[in-house]
Amino acid sequence: MDETILKFIGLNDIESIEVVRRDGKYIVNWLDKEEVAKGVDAEMRHLVDRSEKAILNITKQRLVRTSILRNGLNPIIEIIGLLIREGEFKKREVAQNNLEYLKFLKNLNYIDLEDSTVFGGKELNKFYLDKEDNLSETELIDIVLGDILKDGYPYLKEMMRIKHVTPFLRLTNANLFPSSIKGERVHFQLDDFIRSEKTLYGKTKVNPRIKTLNHLNELERVGVFDVEDGYYVANEGVWEDYRMETPSLAI
Repeated sequence: MDETILKFIGLNDIESIEVVRRDGKYIVNWLDKEEVAKGVDAEMRHLVDRSEKAILNITKQRLVRTSILRNGLNPIIEIIGLLIREGEFKKREVAQNNLEYLKFLKNLNYIDLEDSTVFGGKELNKFYLDKEDNLSETELIDIVLGDILKDGYPYLKEMMRIKHVTPFLRLTNANLFPSSIKGERVHFQLDDFIRSEKTLYGKTKVNPRIKTLNHLNELERVGVFDVEDGYYVANEGVWEDYRMETPSLAI
């Protein structure tokens, strides 16, 4: 990376400093350095998490087209696809080991169950009202799946062990977060992503370089990143949507 990124960002509401007036003088009660450091860490964590949530919302329909994530969500794709084609189906048509997905989708109001019959729920039915007539079944499934990913991400990640989306979100955040600090898109190579991800998320499990590269290539394939002169850079549409959803961190 041949660009300089600003080293300062604005952090709000870290701690309060108490100032009292005594004998005509102002006395400042300085904070403990460790408490200030904890406050800085907490606010940074909040900013990183907020950025990641914005990225999930912005890129959800792109992410569900990645082969890795699509394989993990295949049981949901089969259920939604069957409802789109048939309108309803019998619960027995779902494999026993996929019944948890029915419960998950019912909790999100994407399906309804009546006796042993599965119907589209209000969240799924609204897509029929809003969708464009020229959308293919695959395109409609991608739109629905993107919203399911956003609405159910915490549960999918923690309870159903579908963690394939996490590397995509973190790699995208590793680029867009510093882009927000600079106020414009920054160009990254593989090592830049690895360093930036470590800075944002600390000493988490490190993926092998080849695996990280595969994730980046998938993100390029679905349009989250473009490649310019050997550097990855956020797709311009993704960057503009990100700027709309997150305030600039540059000061």
